Amino acid sequence: MGELGALDPASALTRTRVIRQVFDAIRRNPVPVIAAVNGYALGGGLVMVSQCDIVIAADTATFGLPEINVGVMGGTKHLARIVPEKVMRWMALTGKRVDAAFLERLGAIAKVVPRENVLEAAFEVADEICAKSPAGVRLMKEVINLTEPMDLDNGYHVETYATAIISTHPDSKEAATAFKEKRKAKYSK
Repeated sequence: MGELGALDPASALTRTRVIRQVFDAIRRNPVPVIAAVNGYALGGGLVMVSQCDIVIAADTATFGLPEINVGVMGGTKHLARIVPEKVMRWMALTGKRVDAAFLERLGAIAKVVPRENVLEAAFEVADEICAKSPAGVRLMKEVINLTEPMDLDNGYHVETYATAIISTHPDSKEAATAFKEKRKAKYSK
């Protein structure tokens, strides 16, 4: 907390710009990013989790935006991407912490497991994704990122074009053939 107390407007702005670049790099990473949370995800940690594509958490994990308690602002727009606005407001205005089960019920966490199984569960999800077409996964992530701020019509328009693009890729042909032949697809890596 010593660092926060020493901030002035210029250093605070510089610090937050760098942090924002880190968060943006996670969100824009061309491959899926899976968070495996087994402890505290508070403030910037919660924002980092919100930028990940999939979240697996230990049943002992704790999440929160304590910024109001330490004299800074932030995290609300990111938290609002993964929880309803009223929950975000409650967490941000009170600094309350919640457990993984609470966020799982809201759909912000894909799976809650015992602490000793967090990495195993995250690797299972990663293996499942790795079994898909690498080109398809990358394009799907790009489409998700592009369409997130769009309305339904524009988002669907982008998805339609992405479908046209991926349908010409050899992986698309392999997926269709494997489906017809009732076998696992074999994609070029």
